[in-house]
Amino acid sequence: LTSIQLSTTLAYLNMGAKQVLRDEVTDSVHQDTLANLMRQVTYECKAMIVMASILVAFGIIGLAVPAVTYYTLGVTLYGHCYWAGGLVITTGILGLVAHKDGIFIKLMAQIHLGFAIASSVAVLGGCTIIIYDLTLLTTLPERMEINNHLEDWPVIHGLVASNAITDIVLLMLYIVFCCICLHCVMIYRTLPSQSFMEEKSSQPIQIIGHEVDLK
Repeated sequence: LTSIQLSTTLAYLNMGAKQVLRDEVTDSVHQDTLANLMRQVTYECKAMIVMASILVAFGIIGLAVPAVTYYTLGVTLYGHCYWAGGLVITTGILGLVAHKDGIFIKLMAQIHLGFAIASSVAVLGGCTIIIYDLTLLTTLPERMEINNHLEDWPVIHGLVASNAITDIVLLMLYIVFCCICLHCVMIYRTLPSQSFMEEKSSQPIQIIGHEVDLK
């Protein structure tokens, strides 16, 4: 009987050791995945900040320099480069401060998630405005001739071509912004709850319906 009990005890201990090993491997894989996701978010947010800053700066230059304005009419149409670009810059900055010491900060991640969704909507609005501006380019020669008394057709067609190229580049840029924002949303929605923590807290927290003891 003693031999049977000893064998059973050893079997349970062996199973427990294997479970601990599996848990350690799982935690290691989770930490590696989390670190990779944080690097992705960091790189993508930095890229968004740089590109959106260039867009806003280009819009400001367009307002101040008429020669630039004529060739980039779609940039400032309805001011989309300012409100969409500004929102994207804010989203990028929030993404850089949403994680700390290898884990996402719950409050900052939630704020970043909200801004990422808002930026996606704003960018889609910007895409709509750009597509609308592209439809107006067919009437640009007539409008330039009437409003600016410009009859130099090579110059007018150059204006049309430059505006079309600018609009297409902007459309591609907005698509990139939208993809990055949606990628951030997907990351936050698919990460397990232990990937988040309350800032300045080591108490169990409630995230996505699970209680996690952070150590």
